[in-house]
Amino acid sequence: MKGGDAAKGKEIFKKECLKCHTHSGEGGKVGPDLTGMAAHPKSELLVHILDPSRSVEGNFVQYSLA
Repeated sequence: MKGGDAAKGKEIFKKECLKCHTHSGEGGKVGPDLTGMAAHPKSELLVHILDPSRSVEGNFVQYSLA
């Protein structure tokens, strides 16, 4: 919450998140587009990063059939 290193964050995002998420037209289409998420409070973003399955939109819910 005290700040961060934007360059390191971008590097981690590209390595870990762009596989599934799109940002600024770049990345995968499995999860939601994260463009514009910086407008949300840092505390809210932290919850989404640490517990990404806490709140999942219906069109991104995954099912397994047996």
